Amino acid sequence: MTRLRSAQAVIQAVLRDTNLLLTGKRVAIAGDAPPGLAARLRAMGAHPGSPIGEADLVFGEAVQPSEVKAGAIVAGNVRRGGPGGGHGGGQGGGHGGGLGTGAERIAWARRFMPVLGALAGDLRLDGARIGLVLVLEPKTAVLALTLRDAGAEVTVHCPGRETDDDVAAALAREGVGVLAKRGTTRAEDDDLARRMLDQGLDLLVDDGSRVIRLAHAEDRLGPIRGAAEETTSGLRPLRVMRERGELRVPVMAVNDARSKVLFDNVYGTGQSCVMAALDLTGLELDGAVVAVAGYGHVGQGVARYAAALGADVVVSEVEPFAALRAHHDGHRVLPLVRACAEADLVFSATGIAHTITAGHLAAMRPGTYVAVAGGVRDEVELPAPGHVTVLADGECVNCAAAEGNPVEIMDLSLSVQALAVEHLLHHDLPPAVHLLPEALDERVARLKLAALGLDLDRATEQQRAFLGSGL
Repeated sequence: MTRLRSAQAVIQAVLRDTNLLLTGKRVAIAGDAPPGLAARLRAMGAHPGSPIGEADLVFGEAVQPSEVKAGAIVAGNVRRGGPGGGHGGGQGGGHGGGLGTGAERIAWARRFMPVLGALAGDLRLDGARIGLVLVLEPKTAVLALTLRDAGAEVTVHCPGRETDDDVAAALAREGVGVLAKRGTTRAEDDDLARRMLDQGLDLLVDDGSRVIRLAHAEDRLGPIRGAAEETTSGLRPLRVMRERGELRVPVMAVNDARSKVLFDNVYGTGQSCVMAALDLTGLELDGAVVAVAGYGHVGQGVARYAAALGADVVVSEVEPFAALRAHHDGHRVLPLVRACAEADLVFSATGIAHTITAGHLAAMRPGTYVAVAGGVRDEVELPAPGHVTVLADGECVNCAAAEGNPVEIMDLSLSVQALAVEHLLHHDLPPAVHLLPEALDERVARLKLAALGLDLDRATEQQRAFLGSGL
């Protein structure tokens, strides 16, 4: 690290090399640092100023291994594989090339997934045939292996645009069925999904409800007893199917679990989408204008991390309460076409098709970048005019052009998935969209607190009596 690199650049580098979450990290800055590094780290939710020997993450040149605690990350010296754990130096815009083999990156992710590790020994999935339709990268590979070790027969499928071939190969070597290959077309993806469905699955874990809807449309449900859905955009059509009487299996709304939606959608998607866009563009956000279409959980996260890096964030909304929240969070609120006219970088964070239309693209200045954080087809109208660059071909930028959400965040989300799968297997639920039982959701949160070494207060007897008094 030298003074020639900006605070944003050194933060980008360590997050690209590690795929870890910055929020909550104790950080030490040793020696010279770029101007504003501590302020940027603090704005992103980290805790700069920690002693080197107590820090989770250390920025500084010539830091000796003996100075840092076991397991600490030293920026610029990340190794995910080999004897020390992997080799850093990834270039972004891909799926981890240069950061270790697929197996090494799976091992790296497992190291930062204590909640799923704590649950693993209690899962009982003997003989269940489970299809996983998730972004195929190291964290989801850990889930696949965890379900396999709990007794399930696991097959993984993923669209080609979101498949990491090295990770897929590592899973195949472990005996997990893999129906995914980088670069396949949408038609080929659908054919692979049909092959998975025709295996006679018991349970399906979906992302965007693409495969569960395909199974309904083509009468390929077979023996499927239930499904778990990961995303807001995936649950929306399933709830419509339920209202129309078309949903034929129970679906666990994994996205709606508090252990998922409050952290994955805000902190995970927020950090990873902003960083992926910056890795692809080289854009410095200090003083740049970032427009965010949609201020749900994902939009809030994107706005949070863009603002933390110095951007002037402009939010566009159709929902009055979300617009008011953006205003009270300190962002400007404008109609999208006006926001696009000012922006250097535009994020669609709605998860709704046709959010950014040809009219919005035409209003943008030459050199404007557009990124999708919501993640449904046609969220941005393509092809874009020549003066605008749409990143990752309009796919969700953190999944199509990077390694997805940070590891610690996905530990929470994938733990919810594991518990949802087990709950579906052992309970006969009617066809509907079901919430994860509160006790299971809370179990994930409490395990995460324990892993972080954080303690909770307990309500006193007098407080419980007051709450029960009706006053």
